[in-house]
Amino acid sequence: MEITGERIQELFKQQLVSNLTSTYMSCCDFFTSELVKKSAATNNLYTNEHDLKIANGGNFKSSKEQDMKSVKYQFDGHFNQWINKHYACDIGNDFGRPHFFSPSGPNLTQQFQANLVQFPNIKWQYFMSFMGVHTEYPAYLPPNNYCFLHTINNEQVALKAFAADHAAADVTVGNGNGGGYPKRFKGSKSKKHEPKYSHKKAYSELHQLFVQRHRENLFTSALPQSKLVVIVIDRGSALTEHQLNIAKSVAKYILNSLSHRDRVAIVDLTSEAVHPSTEICFSKLELAYANYETKHMYSRYIDDMVRSHNSTNHHLGFQRAFEIISANYQQLKTEVKAEPEIFIPYISRGLLASLADAKPVMELISRQLQNCSYSFVINCYALIDETKPIMYETTFLREVAMMNFKKFNVEMPPSNKIRVSFGGAVLKMTCSLIVPILFS
Repeated sequence: MEITGERIQELFKQQLVSNLTSTYMSCCDFFTSELVKKSAATNNLYTNEHDLKIANGGNFKSSKEQDMKSVKYQFDGHFNQWINKHYACDIGNDFGRPHFFSPSGPNLTQQFQANLVQFPNIKWQYFMSFMGVHTEYPAYLPPNNYCFLHTINNEQVALKAFAADHAAADVTVGNGNGGGYPKRFKGSKSKKHEPKYSHKKAYSELHQLFVQRHRENLFTSALPQSKLVVIVIDRGSALTEHQLNIAKSVAKYILNSLSHRDRVAIVDLTSEAVHPSTEICFSKLELAYANYETKHMYSRYIDDMVRSHNSTNHHLGFQRAFEIISANYQQLKTEVKAEPEIFIPYISRGLLASLADAKPVMELISRQLQNCSYSFVINCYALIDETKPIMYETTFLREVAMMNFKKFNVEMPPSNKIRVSFGGAVLKMTCSLIVPILFS
């Protein structure tokens, strides 16, 4: 580990001097390159509707993905996986990373190879960061259908970008005053019934499992102290089904990133705030250790969430979160003999019934900081539906994350108690694929 760490430091210094971007190899690159070759030979798109229907049914066994095992990979009993020891691969989306450091490339791969030769009993080697980098050695073939659906997703993103660039050329129908509106096609089939859209749920579920690899180890190493986490999930009437699905994905991602040393609770928020109990937690305000059983039970609860017909009571959501923290803080501090880190991931659209509702929330947060002996961080995750207009939702969530009490003429708590969320930013969730979770 020390040798690998020193090598990464060298690569970091080289990147600072050269200002070059790192080499990026997705774990699906082998599959995508072969698929593009076949597409070019047949003059077709990467996929066809028949393949999509089979893949969506979970029975996709065509040569497009299965043949890659024998061509580029070999099964290794030590890893219990189809691998390629000549490469390392990166988990994540296919995009350049010029703005932050990633050691991906042949230099790090060579170091990983040398480590495996010198210590043949070690298994997966990886470099991870909170900025989303996840380089893993050896390269391996992801779960069945993942690369196929990953390629379709990238194809759709590219087509969407192309359509946006050429939107000005769309056909419009004049209204007689020189204006126009997009031409409508009556009787068109809903997108959600088309094969190229129905794959998204399957891809999202596979992607969640894929990016969770070793995520708990990253948080345990970077934040070794015990954490007290209360996840507040908004499922009020203002959310669309798409936004609720995003909320579920984000909540489960945070939940599965915690270690067994952490304590976790969930607040199910609508017009009421419900703290679901588990078999491990008998008290309504008791926290559970974030072990496998707790994660499994809470994940099932999250999956069963449905939109409420009632509007969201943000004040009540924070009030219940503070009650849970107050009831457990002293006990956890005594157990770990240290000051626990306290986080409140607030997953919401942020829509207020009235603009005046923001001030009581800020007053509640201020009173809590003034009266308690601890501090906490509120991370806000804005649920954005690209088909819906954004008004003041993100503004409210941003003020909460930044703890901007002055704006609402609320009494300031002691300055040493105020802990602004990462960069004071609101993380905008626009799709059901997960971005890195950031804690201050």
